[in-house]
Amino acid sequence: MDSPTYFCKARAMRSAGISPKLALALLPAALMVPLVSSPLAGLTHVPSCRIPPGERVTVSGGSSDGSEIAASAVSLESSGVEPEVPCPGIELLLSVTGDSDGAARILLPVANNTSHTIRVSADLHIDDTVETITVGTIQPGAIAAKTVVLPPSEADRSVTAGLFVGPA
Repeated sequence: MDSPTYFCKARAMRSAGISPKLALALLPAALMVPLVSSPLAGLTHVPSCRIPPGERVTVSGGSSDGSEIAASAVSLESSGVEPEVPCPGIELLLSVTGDSDGAARILLPVANNTSHTIRVSADLHIDDTVETITVGTIQPGAIAAKTVVLPPSEADRSVTAGLFVGPA
């Protein structure tokens, strides 16, 4: 026969625990933790390859007519070794232009030169901040683009972008 002391301890332990109904109600929240704490924060798909950010484009602000000038300092060096292509058949053609109102337009066109449908997100680096922008699903042989507009600024800003590419 159970001793009364053991019975009281078991009952106290059961009452201090979480009821099955509460545990079931908290299950969806527990499953959300990996999504919130994931290094893929902001991505809507799982990437299979990554194109790292390329050369920085400098956007000069504060010109006398209120428009911004976009310039890039890119130096090309010839080497005997072919560079490794991180996502063969995928091209990002970053373009930065100035508007008449002084804003800078960042165009992120992505070309899919593969035989597979892909999903693409861009990580846009503007100075020290990084934004994840969903470009979307791109069919084989097609091009998709996103445009980001930066408000006018007196200070120079640097812009670069990379891609996260995954299956559709």
